[in-house]
Amino acid sequence: MDSNDNELKTASSENRESKLESVNSPPEYPELDKPTLASLDNLLFGSQPNPQDVERWHTQGFMFSEHSNLPFGLIQLYGGPCGILAPIQAYILRDMIFSPNRIQSFQNNDVPLRPNNAQRSEALVRTLSDIIVRSASSDEYIVLLTSDGERILRTPSVNAINIRAFISSNMSSFHSKIGVLLFIYTVILNRGIKQVLADIDDPQPLVQRFGHCSQELVNLMICGRASTNVFDGEKVLGDSEEQNEHAYSLKGIPQQNEIGFLTVLEALRYSKVGDYYKTPKCPIWVVGSSSHYTVMFALNSNIGKLSPEEERKRTMKKIFQQLDPHENGFVLFDKLPELIALTDLQFTAEQIRKEIKGDAEVLLFLDFFAAILQCEASDQDWSCSACTFLNVASNLSCEICQTIKPETKLVKDVVANHELVPSNFTLYHYNGIEGHKNAQAECRCVKVWPDQGDPSNWGHEGLAEVIQTKWPYALVQFPGEFPHEPKIT
Repeated sequence: MDSNDNELKTASSENRESKLESVNSPPEYPELDKPTLASLDNLLFGSQPNPQDVERWHTQGFMFSEHSNLPFGLIQLYGGPCGILAPIQAYILRDMIFSPNRIQSFQNNDVPLRPNNAQRSEALVRTLSDIIVRSASSDEYIVLLTSDGERILRTPSVNAINIRAFISSNMSSFHSKIGVLLFIYTVILNRGIKQVLADIDDPQPLVQRFGHCSQELVNLMICGRASTNVFDGEKVLGDSEEQNEHAYSLKGIPQQNEIGFLTVLEALRYSKVGDYYKTPKCPIWVVGSSSHYTVMFALNSNIGKLSPEEERKRTMKKIFQQLDPHENGFVLFDKLPELIALTDLQFTAEQIRKEIKGDAEVLLFLDFFAAILQCEASDQDWSCSACTFLNVASNLSCEICQTIKPETKLVKDVVANHELVPSNFTLYHYNGIEGHKNAQAECRCVKVWPDQGDPSNWGHEGLAEVIQTKWPYALVQFPGEFPHEPKIT
């Protein structure tokens, strides 16, 4: 074992022990007032929580793994707080791999990242600070600390310039046995209890049965809002033509984030994750199952990106859904002029209609998008196959030799930056549960061929099926001496 491994093991052992020991925090900070603490407890656990569920949250601090092959990984001791730890782990990986603070990574290696103790501690500080700032309703931030692992202390407000340094100097509180609880209370206070309740469609305790995190709590960690759903934007219930200020809206994800989210519930057809979560800025996803949250990530920033054609299709689909709010995939054909008016297209409804075969009364989105591409292809200048003269698009025959203009065929654009996406790639799956029911934290390689598989496995509850919610035709393999599928539950 080298000196770096010794450093990591020693630091991690100290982290484990610190959750049971008192921590040093300046004594001048007052205790959090009882009404505020009671409101936080009620929002998180409800009015009649199960004592065992609450206990899970009072025995979890932020601790890195002691194992030399998992130096980047946070450890979860009991079931429950994974809905907090997994998004934080995902943002730590984003910091280590894709930020200006990135460290060296090792592709196709069992240990993709080898941060030293200082690097991983600094990444944790930056991550905690950024989550607080992202979720806050003002630019002055409150941080909750503890002096003994029991009492919760309220600090004076800190500004954006100083928050990282302040959290760094008080990390002993977050390493304590109530460290994760302190952090989520800090995030909620900065968001505002009333605002968190307003984020939620139907207010329920954020911690559910067996201490498991609700989707609202996971979303609060990822995107800064305690939204109830994982689709893009908001959906208004009722007839889209009769929407008014009294209409009830369901809240989803407001924008693309640095990290994303995938869930086995989509493979089971209980949920539908939107593009904002499926295509984050960095190829890192929190993976949700029915009872646990883990993390999947890549080292190549191009993995998971959309081609310009796919981006355009996504943009057009969002416009289409303004007239199809229930996402049926079609609208009445008489909506075509209104639909075109919502776009920047230069074609008329008649031109689009001409490219769609049949006389159906409904317009499918796929037909609409294909017609747009066909119109654009037809609107391009063409080279005569007989004499090579370049004719303008409106010429139906060659201006020189009178050869008839050939039928326009769509050719998929090859875009330079999309060519950087490999035909197959490696993902890594990290599960930080340690000790609970004899579980061991692990990071496993996953080999993916995004367009060589069969989507027929949907309905199962494994990582391969979760990956297929992002890449529907993916072929997924789990290499190694014991090539079992990583656990996501």
